[in-house]
Amino acid sequence: MQRSPNANGLLPRAASARRHFKRAIAARETAEALEGLGWAEWWLDDPPASFAARERAYRLYQQRKDARAAARIALALGVDSIDYRGEPAVGRGWLERARRLLEGHTGTPEFGWALLWEGHWARVFESDPRRAQQCGIKAAALGRSLQLSDLEMLGSALQGLALIDRGRFHRIHHSDPRLDASSSLRFHPVEGAAQTIYQAVAILLFGIQLDAMILFDTVLLVMLFVQHANVAWPESLDRALRWVFVTPDVHHVHHSRDQHLTDSNFADLFTVWDRLLGTYREATDRRAIAYGLAEFDDDRYQTIKGMTLMPLAPTAGDGRDWSHADELQHVART
Repeated sequence: MQRSPNANGLLPRAASARRHFKRAIAARETAEALEGLGWAEWWLDDPPASFAARERAYRLYQQRKDARAAARIALALGVDSIDYRGEPAVGRGWLERARRLLEGHTGTPEFGWALLWEGHWARVFESDPRRAQQCGIKAAALGRSLQLSDLEMLGSALQGLALIDRGRFHRIHHSDPRLDASSSLRFHPVEGAAQTIYQAVAILLFGIQLDAMILFDTVLLVMLFVQHANVAWPESLDRALRWVFVTPDVHHVHHSRDQHLTDSNFADLFTVWDRLLGTYREATDRRAIAYGLAEFDDDRYQTIKGMTLMPLAPTAGDGRDWSHADELQHVART
């Protein structure tokens, strides 16, 4: 499990806790003492001992018919089965047990944590960001009602990750009804931050040299301005360049209101990728392309406030349980 070495004296305290819990269990075995021992072993990086103690605690809570405590242990065992043992099927089984135990306990902190892990599972293992988003919304709302800031914060974080997965932050970029060079800078701050994090992870994982990254970003920035520019240059020049590079005529197709055209021309620099993957499209006349997103044509969505909150705005066909839908629909009117 690899804890940070002696961070803030945690390891000595965990070792002391383990001794006390073992003495308590020797005198009288209780579910609480076993649960505490399991977490002490967790901090001391002893997975077998940690799992054994918590599994025994789960059985004792079950015998005592303490559903909430048993569910709490089941959630922890489920997550650790996935993260540390690499056993998603076993982990899913524990998470399902927790949800069954929490039937009738929907207003509890344990139910909130179950929602978080259900959303995590939906997002990571089932590629279902919509359900993950629903779980995040419900967990954050429950955290607010229970005044549990950590539950509310993590619920909001899950919702944000699901929104990014669904491309809802990227809608700010595509909602521009008049495409020009300024559109290349029209991105939501959250999307920009996520891209920076992904880029940093890639640099660390693959050992990319900093000067190579600076060169790439510089070329990409110039290309983005050119691709979004509302310029009239010779058709023959664009046609020649697009065999290799993403030109304005190529990228403007990606900004079309026509979903068939939007789902094409994804590449940033070279058209070869779209050609190979079958997503390359050309428009007969770029000047005839209608830009933007129909559901965000209203001027209230073209303000700083409207664009900032646009990822949260419900749209037709979302099919989600939005607890603040009316507020979000009119968010830019106030």
